[in-house]
Amino acid sequence: ATETPTVITGSVTLRVPDPAGFCANASAIDAFIAGLAKLNSALNVSWAKAECSASDGGARRLTAAAGGVVIKYTITVPPSAGTTAADAIKSAITNTNKADLKEKLNEALKDIGLKVLEVTDISKVEVEKKTTTPKHATYNAATPSCTASAAAAIVTLGVASMWLQF
Repeated sequence: ATETPTVITGSVTLRVPDPAGFCANASAIDAFIAGLAKLNSALNVSWAKAECSASDGGARRLTAAAGGVVIKYTITVPPSAGTTAADAIKSAITNTNKADLKEKLNEALKDIGLKVLEVTDISKVEVEKKTTTPKHATYNAATPSCTASAAAAIVTLGVASMWLQF
C-alpha cells in the first residue's frame, strides 16, 4: 500500500480592526499559519495553507470598523512525518484556548503591524487519512485460472458436442 498524507482541517474566527484589509494581506495569512505553528513544533509551516474571508455579519459599513474574519486552514502532514506529528498537531489545536491562540497569533502578526482583537471561535479539528485505493478491480495477468489442459478439454468437448448435433 502507498503511504498517504494525513490532512488536518478546521477554521478559526477572529475579530480584527479591519477585516477586509486583513484578508487582503497575504502576509497576514502567512502570519496566521506561523501563529498556528507556535502551538506545536511538529507543525511545519510549509505543510499548511489558509483562506481568509471577512464576515461582517451582513452589516453595511461606510467606514472600516472592527469585525470578523474566518480563516479556514488545511495542514497536509506528509507520510514521512509519521502519525505522531499529525496527532501532536491535532492535539495542540484542539487543546488550545482562545486567549492562548490570540497571543500566539499576535506574536506572529506584530512584525507586519496587524493584530487580533479576539479569537471568537476555534472549530472542531477534522483529520482525514488520505488513501489511494484503486477505483476499479485490477486484473492480475500473473494468476490466470485457466490452464492449457483445461483449455484443451473445453475445445475437445466443444468439438464433440458439435459432432453429436449432426
